[in-house]
Amino acid sequence: MQGMILLLKYSPNLEVLKLWSEDEDWSVNWKLHDPDESIVCLESHLKSIQLNGFKGQHKEIELLRFFLKNAQVLEKLTVVWDEYASKSEKASDEVLKFPRTSSHVFLTFIDAKPMPSSPNWYTRY
Repeated sequence: MQGMILLLKYSPNLEVLKLWSEDEDWSVNWKLHDPDESIVCLESHLKSIQLNGFKGQHKEIELLRFFLKNAQVLEKLTVVWDEYASKSEKASDEVLKFPRTSSHVFLTFIDAKPMPSSPNWYTRY
């Protein structure tokens, strides 16, 4: 997940981040640590995050925990369930209980709505 930290570090004005979760993207040794140094976009710019294809996996939950803990001006975190995932109240309840650095963040879980032209792309929310 070092790539994610580098993306954030070298995108200081990033305000909107859309991610797609796919099984093959998660390495066996994946671990996300809090940043050792200041990341400008997390401190003052990142306002909206959308995670698409959420399955309720531990690594996805930890990614959401990371953003809720470190994104200081986050206003909106949207989690879009994978259309084939069994939606787990346990996973969503766990995320909803995470402490948040931003006092204004609105967190939502929604069902996937694939666009008719392609099952791989999600409609814009």
